[in-house]
Amino acid sequence: MPHADVNGQRIFFEDTGGDGPPVILAHGFLMDHEMFVHQVAALRDDYRVITWDERGFGQTEYDGEPFTYWDSANDCLALLDHLGIDQVLSVIGGSMGGMQVLEWAATYKERVFSAIPIACSARHSSQNIAFHEVGRQAVMADPDWCEGRYLEEGKSPRKGLAVARMAAHITYLSDAALHDKFGRNLQDREEITFGFDTYTLHPGESMSLDPSVPHLLTNPGTVPAKGIWVVHHCVPIPGGGSDD
Repeated sequence: MPHADVNGQRIFFEDTGGDGPPVILAHGFLMDHEMFVHQVAALRDDYRVITWDERGFGQTEYDGEPFTYWDSANDCLALLDHLGIDQVLSVIGGSMGGMQVLEWAATYKERVFSAIPIACSARHSSQNIAFHEVGRQAVMADPDWCEGRYLEEGKSPRKGLAVARMAAHITYLSDAALHDKFGRNLQDREEITFGFDTYTLHPGESMSLDPSVPHLLTNPGTVPAKGIWVVHHCVPIPGGGSDD
């Protein structure tokens, strides 16, 4: 399996090779390079397509320390150096990957001809910031949070995290989109619930915690390896807000 030893990490990557102009794809949170299987298949005949796994995801071996979007963008840059690529035709990414694309466009202009950020934003609204603070407080209010020492206590604040995830998920859709998608319709099930319930309950119950979370909740300028969306989407970037 191809790895690049850069910035103290072993970054896993796949490179289609060829003589076409290079493009590099950055995956989203809780994903890995395999999220681009169909895109690679569609592009590989005309482009040299590079996909990779960020620290803490997929097959990349990393040092376990908290990291930022800027670290991820630097890893991607170092990967291109490893491959001997001076400039890519385009850097493309969604969500967490989209934040890296913004960093590339702002910082490494000479290394990228075009940038395609998807499902991300250069700043947060005040309402977004408020929602994310609710999420942070929900996790820290869980009795199993143990003031951030839950691993030492053999516990996990999953209930608080589930509530945080549910609150964060609301920000994915506008009020109009929520109405169009769910309205006030009831679920066809034994226990009467609104349709919206499944939209928030499933992601809330499906998340898992990572050992880096204690640091992240008290220092939201870093990104976890996996597991807590509410902090991932609170990472500040220069001059603005943050993700989605």
